[in-house]
Amino acid sequence: MRLPHGATMGHVMVASATSLNLFAEGNR
Repeated sequence: MRLPHGATMGHVMVASATSLNLFAEGNR
């Protein structure tokens, strides 16, 4: 199953935003 480039980039952005949120939560 192949994803279009836009969907892949969106997934990467969501994943990085989620990890940044988790990182901030852990540091609070």
